[in-house]
Amino acid sequence: MATNEKHRDKIKNEIPSNQAHELRHEAYERKQKTIRKMNNWWLWFGVLVLVAILIWWLFSMGLAEDAMGFINGN
Repeated sequence: MATNEKHRDKIKNEIPSNQAHELRHEAYERKQKTIRKMNNWWLWFGVLVLVAILIWWLFSMGLAEDAMGFINGN
């Protein structure tokens, strides 16, 4: 037990509470920045998927009209 207490005291003396708070805050900011980047990537991925679905839908509508024989609305 004595070695554990000495080790804890040594760690407490090495990192003052203010510095520990700053380190925690920096880690929190880095994590938030990474989360924001990933959210941005997912947003753009979703937009690209929606555009691909729209293009596919428009293309398939044209093929269906051609198959039924509609030309220029007739």
